[in-house]
Amino acid sequence: MARAGGDQDMSWAEPELRRFRRLDAEERTTTEGAKNVVLFVGSSIFREWRELRAFDEDWARDGWRVKNRAFGGSTTADVLRAFDDVASSTVASADARKIIVYYCGSNDISMGVPPSVVVGNFVEFTKRCREASRADVGFCFVGVIDSPQKRLFGMSKDVEEVNALAKEFCGTDEKLAFVDVTSVFADANGAAKTELFRDDCTHLKPYAYDAFKAAIEPVVSELAAKIFVDNDDNGVESARDEGAQHVKLEDDFLPPSMR
Repeated sequence: MARAGGDQDMSWAEPELRRFRRLDAEERTTTEGAKNVVLFVGSSIFREWRELRAFDEDWARDGWRVKNRAFGGSTTADVLRAFDDVASSTVASADARKIIVYYCGSNDISMGVPPSVVVGNFVEFTKRCREASRADVGFCFVGVIDSPQKRLFGMSKDVEEVNALAKEFCGTDEKLAFVDVTSVFADANGAAKTELFRDDCTHLKPYAYDAFKAAIEPVVSELAAKIFVDNDDNGVESARDEGAQHVKLEDDFLPPSMR
């Protein structure tokens, strides 16, 4: 399987990773184990969701514990390198069923990482999670955004290829799901909705998360109906109740074309 190499030094991300370790330590000592956990991982598009918006309120659901462990500037290889701080504590919990919502790959594309390597790293991430988990786990890959910056520098083809490969992989398992966000960020003619992006032509304005969430939410809820089953807190029914409040708030297979 192709995997991105590069610099192994993660010191640049240490402040955020240290925060994740602290949150996980506090959770182990101050909260009861949640039966249904939704973990968001990836790069700054997800990280800024908790900075620009009330992320916990956006994802409040009865019976769910939602956590955001995205860190800015990360590539898919960085998420693997930081696996212990980003995902290990969550996936290793004995009783909790988990859904991991993954947005990463945009930085890889900007750095020239081949699409097959980008998705290969996601495949490796799912493998590690499943090996570490003692309960059921599902995955939701949110398609890479074809931002104005990607279009300007001629990277749209790589975005399309990453998304096509990720969608193909997610089609191999009912506990994998792909979220196509093309229509969220492009108009009917295929032009970028520039009004949704900040001045850097990459990151999102706060209100852009409304449409982003609307694309992700039904896919996560559908996955929850498969993963969050037979729990005492009736998490599946709550997954369908958009007005519900959430329990606790807080800040190997490759498809042929990827072998």
